[in-house]
Amino acid sequence: MAIDATIGGTSSDSYATVAQADSYHADHLYATTWTTTSSKQETALKMATRLLDERVSWSGSVVATTQALRWPRSNAYTEDNVLISSSVSPQAIINATSE
Repeated sequence: MAIDATIGGTSSDSYATVAQADSYHADHLYATTWTTTSSKQETALKMATRLLDERVSWSGSVVATTQALRWPRSNAYTEDNVLISSSVSPQAIINATSE
């Protein structure tokens, strides 16, 4: 059950990799909750991605009709009105997925 976090991929199923989530949780007091559930980490990231795609009203438009997830987006901006490149996953989305 490997994760596919390819940006804009046709079979992508997560906005974050386990390594990215590990890095995110390393800076938290409750990191042991994440590290002690290693057998369920990929499942948790896939579930979080599904929930984000189902519940968040993303700004902009999908880049390609063939992409599996609702991100990347074109014409999407940060809260500071900075255009987000459609070739990257914003850190905020990786963090939300990891959370």
